[in-house]
Amino acid sequence: MTVLAEIQSELEKLNLVSTTNIDNFDSPDIILLQCPAWGIENPPLSLAVLSAQLRKYGHKVLPLDLNNEFYHKRTEHYKNCWNIDVSTWFWEAPGYVDQYIKDNLDFIQSFANLLIKTGCKFFGFSVYSSCLPISIKLAGMLKEIDPSITTIFGGPNVSKNLRGLETVVDPNVDMIVEGEGELTILELMARQKQNLNIYETKGIFYSKDNENVIFNERMPLIKNLDELPFADFSDFDYTKYDCPDNLPIMGSRGCPNNCSFCSERAYWETFRTFSPARVVKEIIYQKKNFPTIEVAYFQDSLVNGHIEKLKNFAQMLIVLGLDIRWKGQAVIRKEMDYEFFKLLKRSKCDGLGFGLETTSKEIMIKNGKNLAKHADVQKIVRDAARADLICTYNFMFGLPGESEEDHKETLRFVEENKDYIKSVNPSPGFCGFSAGTPGGDNPEKFGIVEGEHGRGGFWESEDGTNTFLVRVRRFEDFSALVHKLGIKSTYNSPKLLNREKIIGDYHYLTRNYSEAVVYLSEWVRKNPRDLSSKEVLEACKSKIKESV
Repeated sequence: MTVLAEIQSELEKLNLVSTTNIDNFDSPDIILLQCPAWGIENPPLSLAVLSAQLRKYGHKVLPLDLNNEFYHKRTEHYKNCWNIDVSTWFWEAPGYVDQYIKDNLDFIQSFANLLIKTGCKFFGFSVYSSCLPISIKLAGMLKEIDPSITTIFGGPNVSKNLRGLETVVDPNVDMIVEGEGELTILELMARQKQNLNIYETKGIFYSKDNENVIFNERMPLIKNLDELPFADFSDFDYTKYDCPDNLPIMGSRGCPNNCSFCSERAYWETFRTFSPARVVKEIIYQKKNFPTIEVAYFQDSLVNGHIEKLKNFAQMLIVLGLDIRWKGQAVIRKEMDYEFFKLLKRSKCDGLGFGLETTSKEIMIKNGKNLAKHADVQKIVRDAARADLICTYNFMFGLPGESEEDHKETLRFVEENKDYIKSVNPSPGFCGFSAGTPGGDNPEKFGIVEGEHGRGGFWESEDGTNTFLVRVRRFEDFSALVHKLGIKSTYNSPKLLNREKIIGDYHYLTRNYSEAVVYLSEWVRKNPRDLSSKEVLEACKSKIKESV
């Protein structure tokens, strides 16, 4: 039996939902992987974009959405773990993820065995915080079978400002791509084919000894985004995703704002856009290849970073009369008035997700939302509703400078505008700061106190009025209000779903062990499979005994 025949046999056993050509399993130059857990609404845009770029330059690529494979084969016990109200905490809890890996170890191992049989030596992992643990586990399995392979991680979550430094020293991770990957991956593949040192590739950082990190020169940004090929979704079966009518697409990279809590500026460096004509051409192309597509869903941080280009895009859609709707994220800015919303509605805009975060203009500006200057938030909310545009408004809790009165004003605003606010997206992470964010790099500018328990989500304000527990309460105040008002929310609970765990962890880190025991005991009672929380609970009990 030939190797490809063996692979075919293994594929039949695994019963993949992928539609990638079987020939792609025959000695690919690189395998691109999306591990669990990530969205199950659409095929992964990152894999489609990189596949198109690599194929444009003659490289053989095998992209696999393992997240979707695992989702379709999930057991009854894990059936809800991809739901947004569970996924927001489940995949961030080490105990649960460790247990998930144990329960699915045979399945993960079967993929590792299959991938090694392809003969591929390069494996690229698209990494987000929720899929980092399984990505590392699979990388380790691959290296255990064939130590000569190279594992490459990329994505915002493993940038040097987030979890890159702790990830790159893992022995299962050979290198991390920092920033845009299209040019770096091409240079990497070219060096491999020419037998040159791949560790001299621009745009990567790595650790040969799993301790010291070496940063190469950063790859220059792509000057003209229009030169990128259209994303290649040919390897994915749209019917196997929860939103088969949605096309993930890009219109820009970066953001003109510089929000205190966001590392977008550090990651992308500057704001750039595709031309409106280029975006329209891609929509037409993808619609022709995938007739089920009805909605172009922009994955950008914002669609209205360049107002004139957004206007031109909308006008093109109207003139061409394309049978396509579209949606995306937007920022608060004064140009978003009734006439502009009407134009977007005529262009078949399905809706916008506004990064509102707070209704206080002063807090917006203080936290780097520069485009919000001179904007009237209530007018924007009501103008959008008048234009019959369905918008979702994002809210954060405890932004630097936010007072209790600011919080109450946000609640009043929501109640007074309940007939105009159709949907909200409250952040269960409240407001946190990592390295690379303005708040993380310059805490004193925003009145942030790190404290001995670390910054992250547990920071405090210098005056002591904005603490983690205060932010928990504000989040739940807001969630309870929208629940009472009947406003649709992405968080379907008036209380934090993991409140006992996260509050217990907070008390543990602040050495309030008796309170930690109260919360963690309740959490472990409800969630006996969370082994890491059990360990923390026992540690708290030991600390209490030591103090007696």
